[in-house]
Amino acid sequence: MGILSLEETPILQALIRLSQKNRQPLHVPGHHLGRDLPPLFADWLGPAARLDMTELPGLDNLHHATECIAESEQLAATHYGSGRCFFSVNGSSACIMASIYAVVRPGRQKVVLVGPFHWSVWRGVEMAGATPLVFPSRFDRESLLALHPPVDSVRVALAGYTDIAAVVITSPVYAGIVAPVADWVQLAHEFDCPLIVDEAHGPHFGLCSSLPPHSVSHGADLVVQSVHKTLPALGQTAWLHVSGRRVEEEAVEDALLRFTTTSPSYLLLASLDVAQAWLRTEGAVIASRAVATLGLFDEMHGLSRDAERMDGLRRWWPIGNAAAALHLERLLEAEGIFVEYVDPSGALFLFPYSVRVRELERLGAVLDVWRPANDQRDAKLLDALRFVSERHVNLVVGKPAALTHTKRRWCRARQAMGQLAARVVVPYPPGVPILLPGERIEPGHVEALICLAELDRIPVGSRVGQAGLELSILAD
Repeated sequence: MGILSLEETPILQALIRLSQKNRQPLHVPGHHLGRDLPPLFADWLGPAARLDMTELPGLDNLHHATECIAESEQLAATHYGSGRCFFSVNGSSACIMASIYAVVRPGRQKVVLVGPFHWSVWRGVEMAGATPLVFPSRFDRESLLALHPPVDSVRVALAGYTDIAAVVITSPVYAGIVAPVADWVQLAHEFDCPLIVDEAHGPHFGLCSSLPPHSVSHGADLVVQSVHKTLPALGQTAWLHVSGRRVEEEAVEDALLRFTTTSPSYLLLASLDVAQAWLRTEGAVIASRAVATLGLFDEMHGLSRDAERMDGLRRWWPIGNAAAALHLERLLEAEGIFVEYVDPSGALFLFPYSVRVRELERLGAVLDVWRPANDQRDAKLLDALRFVSERHVNLVVGKPAALTHTKRRWCRARQAMGQLAARVVVPYPPGVPILLPGERIEPGHVEALICLAELDRIPVGSRVGQAGLELSILAD
């Protein structure tokens, strides 16, 4: 096992070196190396505030990296085997939008969206002025998950298209199920376009044999990974890999300038730097140990896992009943256990690398108390979940950008049926849209949204008025 050391982290090394010399900070940020931070926050942030600097000599520039940032990005690219890695302090959402923006051009303005997809994918299509071709998910009634549609069905539906800018898939889905990425690469390349993979939840993939391979290894052209989600890194950190010759690196770099801040946090850059070093040194052994420990959880509950197709660090617990979901959440919180999310479809447990057997036993004890009285699935709910997963999206206009400035009004959810949605409506988490702008609102949409509202999960893009849940619709 390699040892994580300062020599492996060029950005952190440069920050520490400069912080030791910087005695009179006459530059931004306004807390001036922590001197002016209120104690309420400074006591928690501690000496890390001294690393929160700006583009001073020796610290490079994220948007024109030639020194320590460029060196760290290259180290990350080498680990994954990509041609270029771009660091992001605006999360994977900015990377997704930039990826789409970079490939849409005159004559290539259609983007294939394979469900389920995050709402940042939709925003990327909107920002690029592109036309979406939406292929619905496949709903699995056993796991209660929205999964990828068959590759061949999409291939048949796309026959004859010559103006596709990109195919976008999500792998893994939030619950950890992995797509057959190599097959999707082949499909995209058959239509002479790049494959963009939203691998936000898979930056740890490929670390060891008990984890699935990452999408770069399968030949994907653009791969977005949300570093903070499954690597030991600070929130909002991400990176974007470019491989092959189908996408110009400069086009991606220019697109990132449109969607990311010009004042990047050096604390976040240092976190990305340490994450790439962790991957190349300690990561493999630590990840392998964690996955092995989680095997005990599987034994406790009779679960099985396909290492090639399922993330080894997360477990999905299907529920299928709103009341049962609320009951489980309350039992967990009473024990001080806070999970990634619980909603009527199920609960998602994302375990740390430092997971301990006694923690698994404590979680298992809660599940054992909860399970006997909560094994009845709500058939009406399952129908609603299937509807929102497998619906065929029919939009009133080809390009979402055309609806940006249209008139709209709020309407009670049940009265909105038959109307056209004016906003993206998305439960967060998991961030997969239930309604898209220009989509006709049907009973299945409303049933799913009301069920979430009853659990106090008010989806983004909706609101609760005096008469209950309301949706924004296109005005007549």
